[in-house]
Amino acid sequence: MNQFDKIKELIKRDKLSTKDRTHELVYRRAFLMQELRSSGMTLKEVGSMFKRDHATVIHSLRTHQWMTSTNDKFYAECIAEYQFLLDHVDRESARDLYTDILKCQSYATLKIIKSRIKRGVYDDKVVTV
Repeated sequence: MNQFDKIKELIKRDKLSTKDRTHELVYRRAFLMQELRSSGMTLKEVGSMFKRDHATVIHSLRTHQWMTSTNDKFYAECIAEYQFLLDHVDRESARDLYTDILKCQSYATLKIIKSRIKRGVYDDKVVTV
């Protein structure tokens, strides 16, 4: 199972796409949104996974940034399980250069693809057109 599938599973399991705004769920959503965004997804794509709009995703990313910069202990407790689960998932196993390029919709995403190429994520894969 790759990171994306694991995150989809966590969203469903913990009902993170509901309108519930308890601190635990808000923090878990923020953490997962950050993980998805850092993997190259657009704000709109991330939001659609949680049934939220792009503005909510931006706010959640800022929440994550603030909580991690202040070393908030409650935040750390809320996301500890997710960090553990995602640390034990193969993050790049499902990467395909051809698919990533076709799905690319912005310059920022192209920069992410470029960094993956430099890290050798796509090296073992043959691209056929």
